[in-house]
Amino acid sequence: MFGYSYGDCSGATKSNRVLAQFDLQDFVKVYAYGDTEEDKPMLELADVSYYQWQKLTG
Repeated sequence: MFGYSYGDCSGATKSNRVLAQFDLQDFVKVYAYGDTEEDKPMLELADVSYYQWQKLTG
């Protein structure tokens, strides 16, 4: 059975882990790429986002 090595990392959990690891203010521009609905909260953190290879913002 397939599972996450470090617990669930989808939706808001993914965003929270990014924010815990990085201070996004340290970057001039933040890019994010996602391909599932569970990636959308993470994509909202970025200056430029791509969802299923389509540019959303920027």
